[in-house]
Amino acid sequence: MKKSDRQGWIIIGIVGSIFALISALAVYAGVTREKYDPSTLCPFEAGYPVVRILIDKTDPWDAQRSARLEKIIRQIKDNLDVSERLAISVLDESGSEVPTPVFDMCNPGRGDQANPLYKNPRRVHKKFEDQFDLPLEQMLVDILRPGTAPRSPILEAVWNITLSGRMDRLVIVSDLMQNTKRLSFYRNGLSSIQEDDEYKAHVQAIQYRSITVYYINRDSISPKRKDQAIAFWKQHLNQMTPELIFNWL
Repeated sequence: MKKSDRQGWIIIGIVGSIFALISALAVYAGVTREKYDPSTLCPFEAGYPVVRILIDKTDPWDAQRSARLEKIIRQIKDNLDVSERLAISVLDESGSEVPTPVFDMCNPGRGDQANPLYKNPRRVHKKFEDQFDLPLEQMLVDILRPGTAPRSPILEAVWNITLSGRMDRLVIVSDLMQNTKRLSFYRNGLSSIQEDDEYKAHVQAIQYRSITVYYINRDSISPKRKDQAIAFWKQHLNQMTPELIFNWL
């Protein structure tokens, strides 16, 4: 066999091996690909991280804060990992202690997050836009609209959104002015609640990897009440996470 023929067969063998390897990877990816819930795009198997956002709409905010909140939500969305879940709940005009879930889906991945060996980046990005990004953008219109409510059960809302699912990261947007019959920052009772058995049970049971608070600083609230509310929440939330971050909205 001529040397040139031998080299040709070697090249053909190498190219064939590469194609075989790519095909094997594609088959393996197809076999091992996770199964997803079509309504949430979340893997059926547990293990994906979760970002929970609780938005307190029991008192109105201005246009500037609405714009900042919109930017925050978009930044969180843009930084989600593939299959990371974004769950947004709202304390609304009902004053319910169980906040209304308005968005709860997993990021299917943008085109730049797709592995081109076995996924089509353009197809992946279209799925992201149509099934994740667009529904969130449509929901933002209602999320950003300010509201009012006769009561502000913020403490109970934080407890109730953690009753199911993983508790990785919590983001709270609120003026932190708890106002219920059980506990109101407009009345006395800030110290007595900490002796409450239910309060103690939740503090011990709820643990987040991190909690971020975007504090709505209202001119209508006296500095003394603001200080009391912030001190209470810092003490409460510090027991629920090793990483507590306070920002102003």
